Amino acid sequence: MKYLYKITFICLFLAFNSMASEVDELIPQAKVDHFIELAFSQKSSTYTEYAVLFNFCQQRAEHADCKKPFEEAESRYKVAEANHKVLLMVANTDMKSLEMPVAGEQELTSLLAEQDYVDEEVAHTSALVNALNLWLEDNQMPQTDKVYFLHSLMVKVDSAHQKQAQ
Repeated sequence: MKYLYKITFICLFLAFNSMASEVDELIPQAKVDHFIELAFSQKSSTYTEYAVLFNFCQQRAEHADCKKPFEEAESRYKVAEANHKVLLMVANTDMKSLEMPVAGEQELTSLLAEQDYVDEEVAHTSALVNALNLWLEDNQMPQTDKVYFLHSLMVKVDSAHQKQAQ
């Protein structure tokens, strides 16, 4: 019985390593690092905007810029910060091999539709994978038949970066 546990453990270990190496081939670390840098850049720029308004509003709390514009700047910063933290967490842990949950398909479809990779109205799972593969190709990454959570995070960072550049 003791040997059965050892054999099971070894099989699980080898299976996990095989899956991890498959993901490493599909999502090259250099590309992940690029999107981490993009996310950090977005976090930094939105923090600057937020900090300027925060300091201004400490002195003139009744000013019109201290209401909705301040709340929007704070929200943009918090979203950018969260994107950066989650991308770091997933990219640098065993979560790299997590497949995207079905609940995330609609958001990913919307993000890819914003970038003209898919028509949001006719999107279904196979169309989503095709659209993701087009995005991957444009970003010099291997195509896939699975949508990993890390893919969706990188698309999200890319979409936010494109919006910020406009």
